[in-house]
Amino acid sequence: MGTRPLSGARRHADEASSAHGEQLWGSLAVLLSTVGFGALPTLTKLAYAAGLNVPTLLSFRFGLAALAIWGTLAIRRQARGPGRHVFAFLLLAACFIGNTALFFSSLRYAPATAAAVLFYTYPVVVALLAFIFLREPLTLQRALALALAVLGCAVVLGLSIDVVDARGMVFALASGVVYAAYIVLSSRLLRGAAVAVASAWIMTFMAVAFASFGVATGSLDVSFAPAGWLLLLLIVTVSTVMPVQLFLAGTLRVGPTLASILGTMEPVFAVLFAALVLGERLGWPQAIGGGLIVLAVLLLRLPPSPLANLARWRSGTS
Repeated sequence: MGTRPLSGARRHADEASSAHGEQLWGSLAVLLSTVGFGALPTLTKLAYAAGLNVPTLLSFRFGLAALAIWGTLAIRRQARGPGRHVFAFLLLAACFIGNTALFFSSLRYAPATAAAVLFYTYPVVVALLAFIFLREPLTLQRALALALAVLGCAVVLGLSIDVVDARGMVFALASGVVYAAYIVLSSRLLRGAAVAVASAWIMTFMAVAFASFGVATGSLDVSFAPAGWLLLLLIVTVSTVMPVQLFLAGTLRVGPTLASILGTMEPVFAVLFAALVLGERLGWPQAIGGGLIVLAVLLLRLPPSPLANLARWRSGTS
């Protein structure tokens, strides 16, 4: 009789410990994914220095990544055709092609730090597009985040325009806008589709598109330095396949809210890698503007209750 409460308490403690462990491992997985994504601008800069051009780099990146995902699906016996989602996959692939081409082109003209800072405005653009096209409410919290992001972009663009090629800045910002459109469209078009299958087909379409462009323009070139192959391998594994899987696994354990907040570390790692590996330094314009953008994203991803309570309190006292 006396052992039953103790057994129940122990079981409760074991469940709490297990939940804590899941949270810990999930958080670690998401953080590791931001490291992989944050390394992409620096690895891309190094790949350019090794002689790779944009069509060649992107053809190999998405071609090898698609092969890796298809291989995993085949082992799990989950590989299948696009079915009724074929047009959705094609449209999303077109958006992803635009986003990727713009961002990788921006890295040819702008420092990795500035490009990463401007691209990371995309969560705020998602909120704006969702308000315009999906009729999601533009709350006080979202409006404030939007204002901070616009101010951050204005600081980065306005104070850096004399020292950084404007094309790189515009390409990076446009890349974030296109990626935001991709996210909004995918929230509607991928309903009922398996995420892994959708990713495999989208990456396959992208690889075919970039390879076709490279062949048609004669820009597909494999005569780059041997170090380029190592960089390609790192881009495919460390900055494409691995972070996507880690982020998904981590989100399943900690939930989308905490995962999105931890994801705010991505531009921080991007700046850190650029400084350590490329010797780039974050000037005051990028630091101030980037801080405003990160603050906007963090505000956007925090629970809305604090600002909502403040608004209700103000309305009650007026």
